[in-house]
Amino acid sequence: VAIKTNTRTFMADGFSYQLVLIAFSSLVMFIHDEKKLLPLATFFSAWLLLAGTKFSNLIVFSVLGLICIFYLIKLLRKNLSIIPITILFIIIAIIILWIPYGKNYVTYGSPIYPSNQSFAKNDLVSQNIPHNIRDSNKLELLFYGIYSKAQKASASDSPDNIAIVKIPLTTSFEEIFIATNFNGRVGSEGVLFSGIFSLSILIFILSIFRYKHIFINYKHFLLTHFILIVFVFTSLLNPTPNVLRYVPFIYLLPILVIITLSNSQSYQKSKLTRAMCVIVAMLFILNIALKFGPTIYARDKEMKAQNYLLTSMRESKQIYQVYTKSFYSSYIILEEHDVKFVKSKKLLCKNPHSMWAMFTTYYCPQ
Repeated sequence: VAIKTNTRTFMADGFSYQLVLIAFSSLVMFIHDEKKLLPLATFFSAWLLLAGTKFSNLIVFSVLGLICIFYLIKLLRKNLSIIPITILFIIIAIIILWIPYGKNYVTYGSPIYPSNQSFAKNDLVSQNIPHNIRDSNKLELLFYGIYSKAQKASASDSPDNIAIVKIPLTTSFEEIFIATNFNGRVGSEGVLFSGIFSLSILIFILSIFRYKHIFINYKHFLLTHFILIVFVFTSLLNPTPNVLRYVPFIYLLPILVIITLSNSQSYQKSKLTRAMCVIVAMLFILNIALKFGPTIYARDKEMKAQNYLLTSMRESKQIYQVYTKSFYSSYIILEEHDVKFVKSKKLLCKNPHSMWAMFTTYYCPQ
């Protein structure tokens, strides 16, 4: 759902989510069998790409990195022969991480520029949290993010910028098309996700109470609960956990529950558990299907409008003043389309226009 929602947009969240899946899966494989180094190399590659893709990935990057370091230290105590490859990994990491963060520090005095700027910090909250939950704590924000109706695209100061809780597994034709909003503040995970999330947790809790020996072994027990805690912890660390594209681990929680149950005694002994796991899996597929068609339609419409605008700007032969707050890739897009423009910190026209699909970029003829 996360990948499809960001298809043909200027957002990197879809790519980030794929990297999270790869990094998480390979790390679990490495923890499960510490003798295999291929999962470790796969994790390392995805982990580094995760750090260089988006600043909001740094929380996930840090948590996964700490877990990996812990197990690497444990492995080094047993096998000193992996010291050379460990040193090689460290050197590669320093080189790759220097490109975005070292360059930012040398050029702008901060490794996380422009996120360290006051306007960026304020915008992160003011632009991404609906009016009626601005004073809520992190857990409440996460709750609203999961259990609210999909929110249509609107300005932060719009009356439509509110979070409305809905009954899980309920939706409407209107909400299905609203859910294509790739910048949704709440309800962005698909119209059925709140029900999928609730059913998964309910099945997991009931299975534990009914079958005390649900886990294959003690290591399986510890690993599953540790991962669940990491999922929730990393989500709550984010300043705006209601925006689920910033907390991709929440998408994985129901999947972890189903995988755990499908390898448990509860799954083997209980027809009800098996039936519920199948129902949740089918709901997952339906949730993706309900997102797929409308999203493709919405992205195609947006891209046509964006391309038409860029073509019109190019063919006008005018020079445009362009201002953008944070998304400097807008300048690259204009250059790629041969649009003549000058960067400006303040637009001189009275009514600047917003570029379609680039909501923080404004322009006017010079």
